Amino acid sequence: MFVTAVAAAVILTDVADALDFSTCGKRQYTARERRCNDDKNYLQIYNITTNAPFDPTINKHYFYRNQKTSFCIAGKASGITAPVPSLQSAVHSVGYLFIVPVRQSHCGVEKDACKVMKPECGTLGPHALYPGQDFCACLELTIPNFARAGIDVTVTYNLLGVDGELDGKCEKEQDSAKLRSKRKEKILCMQLDGIIKEK
Repeated sequence: MFVTAVAAAVILTDVADALDFSTCGKRQYTARERRCNDDKNYLQIYNITTNAPFDPTINKHYFYRNQKTSFCIAGKASGITAPVPSLQSAVHSVGYLFIVPVRQSHCGVEKDACKVMKPECGTLGPHALYPGQDFCACLELTIPNFARAGIDVTVTYNLLGVDGELDGKCEKEQDSAKLRSKRKEKILCMQLDGIIKEK
């Protein structure tokens, strides 16, 4: 979809230059994220920051119960070759209760990534993201109070390019092939490892 067709995009560089993308939406801590195995490196990442402290002794972030965890991504759409009409955020997690994985889709996050991006979608043209565009996006989710303190959890964030308008639904699918059948492509997939902590 966004990586097979070559299209010319007019980027208004005076708008992009007005934002310092190295510090856009900066949080207290540098995120120790990793790309998912199926991430295609469509985005060049400048930095990812979070309000979740990182403990180097266990190599995990602290996610506090009943509090909001946020992260901000600054980067450049260096690997796409055609404009992306719409962008959708999808967040999933898997916690390990003893050795049993407990999977969850976080449908309370802002699904329309355009609402948490700079520059605002539509500033550079009719589409959400253009080849070579710098951007910053911030997202937050609330760690539920029922999450058991002490369990390990991996949070997965998918930024999905959508060929068309968003339907407003929570995207629970993570398989790339099944997403493509819905005309969705993973523009970014990253993971953060953490441990649930008390308030």
